[in-house]
Parts: sequence; C-alpha cells; structure tokens
Amino acid sequence: MAITAKVSAVSSLARLSPHGGPWADQSACLGLRFPGTGCRACESACPASVLKVTTGGLELADGCIRCGRCAAVCPTHALSVPGFQTSAPDDGRDALMVDCAKVPGAGEFPGELRVPCLGGLSRSRLLALVKARPERPVVLMDRGWCTDCAAGGCRSPAMEQVAEVNRWLAAMGVPEHRHIRHQSRPLPLSRMPPEIPDPAMARPMDRRGFLRQLAGQVAVAAQGGDPAHDRVGDPVDPDGSMRIHPAERAAILAQLKDMSPNGRRTLPPDLFTMVEIDADRCHHHGVCATTCPTGALRVWTNGDECGTRFDPVTCTGCGECERNCPQQALRLRRPETVTTPVRPHILSRHDTRVCVRCHTRFVARGLVPDDTDLPVCPACERSNGLMASTFERHFGRSQHPADRQPPQERESI
Repeated sequence: MAITAKVSAVSSLARLSPHGGPWADQSACLGLRFPGTGCRACESACPASVLKVTTGGLELADGCIRCGRCAAVCPTHALSVPGFQTSAPDDGRDALMVDCAKVPGAGEFPGELRVPCLGGLSRSRLLALVKARPERPVVLMDRGWCTDCAAGGCRSPAMEQVAEVNRWLAAMGVPEHRHIRHQSRPLPLSRMPPEIPDPAMARPMDRRGFLRQLAGQVAVAAQGGDPAHDRVGDPVDPDGSMRIHPAERAAILAQLKDMSPNGRRTLPPDLFTMVEIDADRCHHHGVCATTCPTGALRVWTNGDECGTRFDPVTCTGCGECERNCPQQALRLRRPETVTTPVRPHILSRHDTRVCVRCHTRFVARGLVPDDTDLPVCPACERSNGLMASTFERHFGRSQHPADRQPPQERESI
C-alpha cells in the first residue's frame, strides 16, 4: 500500500502574517509541542531573522522575504511557503533546469522550474525531482546573485541540501549522472530585482486554492510508499495523546525506496538512529514512550509480559527518551548498515505480576514480598514503609522479639 496524504492535516494551516509569508500548522511544530527537543531549525534558517519560536507559538515579524528556507528545514512540514510546487512539464530536454524566480522574463529554458529561492527546496523536494525524472538530471542554475541577495547571503543557499541528497544517492548506488548538480551562468547584478516576486501576483490564488495545491504537493511527496510499513502511522496514541508525524523524514525515505538500481535495498545509515535499552537498569516506567515526540517508542503488553517497542523509521534522533529516562537506561547510536525492510522491533521485555494489595499489574523486578510472601507492587511497598515509619515515630519501635535488644546491651537503671 502506498503512503497517502492526509489532507485534513493540511487544512489546519494558517498564515503567520496578513502581509504574506509562510503558512503554519502550529500543532505540528516540534519546538512548540516538545520544547525539550530544542528544535529551532526554522528560526536558524531564516535569513531575515524575522521568524521566532516562542512559548506562545510561531511569530513572524515584518520583513519576511518569502524565500521558503524556513519550510525547507522543518522536519515535520509545519511550515509551507507558496511557489515551491516541484512538478514541471516533461519537455524532452536532456536536463531539468531549476532557476530563481528573480530572473527576469519567462525563463531561459523551456519547461524549466522557477522557485522563489533555490535554498527553499527541501531535501524531500529535491529527491522528488530526481525520482520523477530518472533519465533527466536536475540542474540548479547559479546566477551569481546569491551572495548579494537578502535570501542568500552565501554562494549557494541550497549547497547543504544538495550535498546531503547526493551523498544519499551515492550510498544507494544511484549513478552519478542522476545526481543533482549546479551550473554557473552568471547574470549582471544590476538585473537582480530587490525582492522575490510574489507567486500570488503571477497567479492569483485564494486560501482554498493554495490549500488544494499544497495538498497535491504533499501527495506527490508521499508517493512511493514507506520502506518500513507502506503506510502513514497514526499520530494518536491509544491513551489519546497526540504525536507529531515526521513528515519530511517520511517523504525522504519514500523517495529513496525505489531509486536504488538493481533492486538494491540498502539505505544510508546516517538517516537512522537506533535506541538500545539496558534491561538490568530499565524499570519500565514508560517515560521514554510518553515523551517521544513521534511515537517511535511505544509501550506494549501481551498477557503477563510488557515492554517497549521501537520504530527506527519514525525516530528523529531528538534524544528526548535518553534525557528523560529516570534510570538512564537508554542509549542512542548510529547504525553501521541499514537494509530494508526496516520494521519496528522489541527493545525490552519484562514479566508482570498482580499486586495482592491493590490488584494492579506491575513489573516483577525482584518481587518485594509482604508478610505472606505474595507479590506487592512498589507503590504499595512504599506505602507500607511510610506507614511503618509513621507508627515508629509516634509509638516507638516494634516489640517484636527479633527487634528487642540483647540483655547485655541494655542500659541499667
């Protein structure tokens, strides 16, 4: 089954500013929902320094230049900027040329793709272009303007994304002629307009039209299936708590799934983080699963057993589980190799018993016996200890024969 787009999630997008700029689904923002992750990717990527992640929500000050670089680095697709629809007509040319929307005129190459800023192309969008045109290399045009552009400030704002995508393609054995490359064709700096053209001015679009276009983009990015499950995981836990779907990661893995030559099914290991649990230290409090932003860690139960299950596909490597484990029983590591299918697997397994006092099921670690040598849960044991301590404080020590002092140690009167 192929991955399907959930259009209902798209409908929660709203403009951050009435003056244009990115649209945001703040319920999908990792930095807002799970502050402990410290995610500020969009804020760090904004060349105009007008986007902030605050405790009250995402805030956009005046001065947004609509470059899309914030959305390009968002791991959950919580941000979207108009103008980055990565579908272009196949005109039979040897290469797909991707050019800056600032370049005057209709474009130098027929059928080329124009985007507000090359730096606004996310890794999943770049992979979607490569996958959609297996015989046509993708070429990003370098007009020599990026260093002096307000959206750039560097030689090429897309350099990091392109380098990482090409490294993934090489690791999977994709021929080099299919890798993304740059082509320098400078234009006079005097021809560069001061602002990025507003896509809405070129083709007027209301909110419904934008959402419909965006839903189409999400569906295109999700085509190809999930290499682990061929499905999108439910972001709602059984207890009703909401998780965040790592949409960018899912889209990247979906694009890579069918791009390897000769059916090769090895995925780049740097895309994955593995979690290990020390069974001797784990008390199965479930804190790791409760604090996991994407639900990659989940508690499972089966009869008299319980434990923790891990899904490497949805793990973003944020480290929340490792930071919050009371026993520090978890450790994150990078795998040496990853081959498909990548499926969820059990990390820990514990036997459980039913407490004779409160009748709740608990992890049987050492089984603290009561007076009748029957299992008592840690909560009841702590309660018993507290009651015994209180009794001793008010009424003195127990006069049980085992507690009496030997006669020779008693003080004489």
